[in-house]
Amino acid sequence: MNNGIALSSEWMPSKTEIARITDSLCEKVTQGEVDPLSAVVIIDALRKAIEEAEKIVKPYAIAECDKYAKGDKILSKNCEISKREAGVKYDYSSCGDPVWNELKEQSDAIQVKIKERESILKQLKEKLVSVDVRTGEVIELYPPLKKSTTTIVITYPEK
Repeated sequence: MNNGIALSSEWMPSKTEIARITDSLCEKVTQGEVDPLSAVVIIDALRKAIEEAEKIVKPYAIAECDKYAKGDKILSKNCEISKREAGVKYDYSSCGDPVWNELKEQSDAIQVKIKERESILKQLKEKLVSVDVRTGEVIELYPPLKKSTTTIVITYPEK
């Protein structure tokens, strides 16, 4: 069954080739040959398909890399492939360090207080003159600045 997508054995990806494809796709939109809304839907759909396919294919690729000795140069499609650890995270709670545990507790308590205070500040619609109960100082509180990024949301039909 041909679904319109092929993993061609002839295509040799490179940084230059990726840039050429990107430029070609973008030029069709910027020159008015392709509707930008259609383009963004297709790009998003391809991104989602590629991300899902990568989740399935990556373990097979890792297993294939495991067949090579450490330090061997692995080449495919004229690209060098190497396996390495990424996104290393540390779990300090397992260290048994009482100083770290105490600092973490304090940090967690402060984070809760910050979230509570932010919740109050978010409710401000205009400047509010208040008194700092700790110091007795008269202060002016302002609503927080809102920052956002404009994006496009695409909802796909089931069929």
